[in-house]
Amino acid sequence: MRSTSIKIDLFMIGMLLTGQSCTAAPPTDVLHILEPVTPAPSATPFVQPPTELPATPTDVPAQPVQHTTVPVSLAAEGVAHDANLPLGIMLETPSAAVTADLLAREVDFFSIGTNDLIQYALAVDRSNKDVAGLYTAADPSVLRLIDMAVSIAQKYEVPISMCGQMCGNPLYTMLLLGMGLRSMSVTPAAIPEIKQVCRRVDIPNCERVAKRALELESAPHVKTYLKEELTKFLPELPV
Repeated sequence: MRSTSIKIDLFMIGMLLTGQSCTAAPPTDVLHILEPVTPAPSATPFVQPPTELPATPTDVPAQPVQHTTVPVSLAAEGVAHDANLPLGIMLETPSAAVTADLLAREVDFFSIGTNDLIQYALAVDRSNKDVAGLYTAADPSVLRLIDMAVSIAQKYEVPISMCGQMCGNPLYTMLLLGMGLRSMSVTPAAIPEIKQVCRRVDIPNCERVAKRALELESAPHVKTYLKEELTKFLPELPV
């Protein structure tokens, strides 16, 4: 009777977990899957004896979790640093957006990362050509997540900004301004068009557009509506 001895390829698992390509050659010291081996006829199967865990006294109170922060560590090491450096987080998953009220108590600022937020909200891999056509920033679920995050940030007075392809597209500028965003990170090439939209529109109209867009039921309806509204203010802008 043959048994199989397998060592897990740690390199491949590490590459998969970090989202990196697995086509690169692994280091020479990486463990690879081995061929099946036949144990010696006299080999006796090894049985791991049960491990006895020490009894836990019921009268001992649970100890609070101790958090070691980077500033504390740097201070202990005598390293010069800014102990008041603002700490923020990226809202890039639906779970982060819907718990932004809890996260707001722990951070100094938020940044919405739309590229990943859209991908995870819609369960669409934007790099997969077979499903990339389903990836859209105009989906109602995405708009509601963004609106929720911005509203929570405003409630808790936490500065919030946005980065990603969505805020670099002038089609969504009025919508995002209407939701309350005032800080957007865009590529240099997109700056002129985004500034042009900001200079032509006003906040009351943007809020009206955002309110109506959040009521629409599908991405095509949202895109059509946003194009119509943007054309009223910038008919010369191709969208």
